[in-house]
Amino acid sequence: MNEKDKAIYHIDILLRNKDKNITNHEDMQKALSEVGIYKNTESIKKYLADMRSAGAPIVKEKGCYRYENKHYIHPLVELTPDDYLQFQFTIAGLEVYKNTPLYHHSQELLRKFTTEDDQNIDNWLHQHVSILPESWVSIQEEVWNHLLESLNNSHYVIIEYQRDSSVEAKKVTLEPYHIYFVKGNWYLIGRNKSRDRFTTYALSRINQVSVLEEQFKRESFDFESFIDQDNYGFFGASSSPFLVKVLVDINKGHWIYERRWTADQKLSPYDDTNLLLEFYANNEWEVRYLILSWGASVQVLEPKDLVDNIKEELHHTLSKYQTKS
Repeated sequence: MNEKDKAIYHIDILLRNKDKNITNHEDMQKALSEVGIYKNTESIKKYLADMRSAGAPIVKEKGCYRYENKHYIHPLVELTPDDYLQFQFTIAGLEVYKNTPLYHHSQELLRKFTTEDDQNIDNWLHQHVSILPESWVSIQEEVWNHLLESLNNSHYVIIEYQRDSSVEAKKVTLEPYHIYFVKGNWYLIGRNKSRDRFTTYALSRINQVSVLEEQFKRESFDFESFIDQDNYGFFGASSSPFLVKVLVDINKGHWIYERRWTADQKLSPYDDTNLLLEFYANNEWEVRYLILSWGASVQVLEPKDLVDNIKEELHHTLSKYQTKS
């Protein structure tokens, strides 16, 4: 944000938040000086004129200024029709976050940029473009807001975590470090105070969050290193990277081999009916359930432990479908 935009941003806040929405040049100069912007009266008048030209309903009474519409919020940027269309595409992509507070806040943000002239673009997008989430979970707004607060201010939190519905929820004291989204859910990476190690927690399984007054000293944390992005796995490496070799049926597995599962995966011909897919993974149970979701379109060759675990899982699954005599 350049100096002019920054100044207009703070003038807008002052016009909206001042008692009875009335302010004068001196108020504006003082507010700007507090954020390191020093301007004379003529510069302030120029900013106000630019805001009016952009549609701000500013009126002047006895040397003071106010918004004629007290609910008005001045946009930080002016959007062309093409800009607005691209912005709408971005917002449409947030459908995958539909059951989280992030989605609702983003919708509110979009409305701040919307004018009557944008309505045709909005209608066109809804008529021609849709983005549907594969699956999702609901996250309590209170949980979301408390975690963002603690992340911002480095406060300890106590979470009530329901790891499994068959066990009682436990309270854990954490240093919250990072939130990320993957596979339809949001996850928190936090340092467990009692165990002194980083652990991943699903936000959908957090029943309650209490933000403590005590703060912690945040250490250096690299998210990409934590999840080891070079290898398949999203919840922190549980082992050293291991090579996975999978045969993919050429005729039935196009939806598998047309995607990239890791940046450095290899895909090569194997025989007349199969391709060989090779990639590294760092979490056995994650890659196991990924491959199980591929069904009969694949056959795992290596590693042997993964092959054995998939066989065992399939055996248990088949047993549920056997007819009892």
